[in-house]
Amino acid sequence: REGILFSIGDIVHNPVVMADLVAQGLRVVEAPDEVGAGPFIIRSHGLSPMIVARLRDRGVQIHDATCPFVRKLQRLVERLDNDGYFVIIIGNAQHPEVRALVDFARSVRVQDPHERRLPAAESRRVAVVGQTTLSFDEYVRCARAVADRRGAGEVRVMDTICTVTGHRQEEGFRLSRSTDCMLVLGGRKSSNTRKLYEVCRMGNRRTFQVE
Repeated sequence: REGILFSIGDIVHNPVVMADLVAQGLRVVEAPDEVGAGPFIIRSHGLSPMIVARLRDRGVQIHDATCPFVRKLQRLVERLDNDGYFVIIIGNAQHPEVRALVDFARSVRVQDPHERRLPAAESRRVAVVGQTTLSFDEYVRCARAVADRRGAGEVRVMDTICTVTGHRQEEGFRLSRSTDCMLVLGGRKSSNTRKLYEVCRMGNRRTFQVE
């Protein structure tokens, strides 16, 4: 039959890995209605709990490949929402990790880290989390801006940046400053790769991203 395993979107943002998986029978679709009888795998960026519930209701066999750091963040957002916080997610609203994350809370808003203007606080109790692939400095700068604005009585800033990502960016920046040229290898659609490239380029303008 066509496809031995379904996924909504690429499991990882690596074209070489994805081409190999598709050759072995993975079928990548864009919407839940396109998922066949299964089995089905949840991508590393996670998936909306509502979509997962729809698939389970259809009896689809589901394998969860959500990154452990992302899964931890999903549980945190769910808990903060249940505790009555308005959750602000700092990240790219179009990234699959963030698109899935917003469905783990009822009171939630996504804040682009590059957007300088911040709206007024939606609640007296605000919790701030970040997309796991952000650079730590980028997240801290935006989280501080949210915390400093007027309107919220309580602001909790949670450390949600992936530790592996953070260490890789620190090491990349250090290496970039001691080399003549820096190459960052990875998928063009990968947020991890893009952030690593940006961090390395701050240390060395002769930094190039190669897929």
